[in-house]
Amino acid sequence: MASPAAVGGGQSAGFLLMDLHTHTAASDGQGSVRDVLQAAAARGLSAVAVTDHFMDGRRPAISESRLLALVRVARRHPLPGYPVLLAGAEVEAHTEIPAALARRLDVLIRSVHSIPGAPEALWAAERWERYKEGIIRAIQMPHTTILGHVEGYLPLPVGVGENTTFAERRALEREVARRFFDEAFQEAVAGAAKAAGVAVELHVATQTPRPDFVRRLVRAGAYLSVGSDAHAPDRVGDVTWAYELIRELGVPKELLYVPPRLQPARHPVEARGGQAAC
Repeated sequence: MASPAAVGGGQSAGFLLMDLHTHTAASDGQGSVRDVLQAAAARGLSAVAVTDHFMDGRRPAISESRLLALVRVARRHPLPGYPVLLAGAEVEAHTEIPAALARRLDVLIRSVHSIPGAPEALWAAERWERYKEGIIRAIQMPHTTILGHVEGYLPLPVGVGENTTFAERRALEREVARRFFDEAFQEAVAGAAKAAGVAVELHVATQTPRPDFVRRLVRAGAYLSVGSDAHAPDRVGDVTWAYELIRELGVPKELLYVPPRLQPARHPVEARGGQAAC
């Protein structure tokens, strides 16, 4: 399997090569914006989005002043030899981000990292019904551009997953998805995403969602986005799995989400106030 860098020219079989989900030390990641840019350049990307956690009381999060500073830096790019830098943030499904700020971002990812009030039992159906409600809410909230890791990095109950490996936690998530994220849910996500103009993330860190889920998204005409969810510079641009899946499934090029700064007026989400092509 060829690496993205081997493709060259910021393209992968005609698709714009992007990583729209990365973190830095401004939230719960490592490294700086410069480190992200350098790593993205080394991988041959055309664009990279820095999307640190914002307005999140459960984990380290970027301050509003630093987020606005990122916006200003992003507007000065691209620099020769570097990919386009996109300014973004990752927030919870229910977070009400100020509209004026949201409109200045290139990317706003909403993810469900917690399920307040849900039963603390892994196989409790009610827990995952609430999760699924949160996913639909995330899609429909104002300013959302990307739905993050719908079948990955699931909010496991307290104590579940402790003293386990990354692979063991991912196996638990796959079983949750198999039991609870049925065709009806997948169709609901696809329909809501299509209606809202929101992209559903191909989450490289967990290699989710499942191919059949992606097929339903494509049939519905929903956009897909590509994100490594890198929390360290050496993972930035590690997007090969997503682009291989796109090619294997025959995803039309027009369904790969391209932020307006890279291709203005392409997506209806811009009209919803989710982004500003400044």
